[in-house]
Amino acid sequence: MKLFYSLLVFTLALPALAENLPLPPQAHIIVQGNGEIERLPDIIELELVISHTADNYAKAKTQVDAIVSKAIKVALENSITTDDINASKIQATPQYEWRDKEKIYKGERISRQLHLTLNNTERYNSLVDGLLKTGVTRLQQQRFSFSHRAQLEQLALQSALDDAQQQARNIASHMGLKLGSIYQIAPVGHTVFASRKQMQVADSSAAGTELKPGKQKIQQQIRVVYLLQASP
Repeated sequence: MKLFYSLLVFTLALPALAENLPLPPQAHIIVQGNGEIERLPDIIELELVISHTADNYAKAKTQVDAIVSKAIKVALENSITTDDINASKIQATPQYEWRDKEKIYKGERISRQLHLTLNNTERYNSLVDGLLKTGVTRLQQQRFSFSHRAQLEQLALQSALDDAQQQARNIASHMGLKLGSIYQIAPVGHTVFASRKQMQVADSSAAGTELKPGKQKIQQQIRVVYLLQASP
């Protein structure tokens, strides 16, 4: 009974870990393992916005179409395939101006979004430089990812399992107990992809400073329930 009471106190000290878990009736310990690896992303996704305002729909659309064509050409020149280029539908917004309580039509604003997936990160600077010269309105966002995402998640998971086991061993040893079999393993949340630095300077001494993707963290958490045994 003394062993069970001590362990019960320890379990209750971690309510967040034990929540919604079926726990064994015998002495046990609950640990949360954390695994993390760092890798350079090899895929960059860019979301571009191209927009133009003119006194009528046709003029605005012609200008937007011209910029989109130039941007696609730059993308193709930087190793992006047609399968990795996606353009949204045209969006038209009438432009008005209030004058003496009267709404006066001033023209049309036409905009499109262009989504690019770059699988050769060495071409990032050349791609962005080329896109800016085409007249792209803005780079709305960029995302970093991995071509071997599943393998990286598995490595982070293995690290989390090792961490959980080491924690359990340390606690059991400190309490003079022996670690028994695993009663339950459960994931905690979802895989986290954290950016340590989104972009970093490749060579600060270069005449034209270049940027390259910073390392991304792949994090996994696992919750493990171990049975405990009294040491002989």
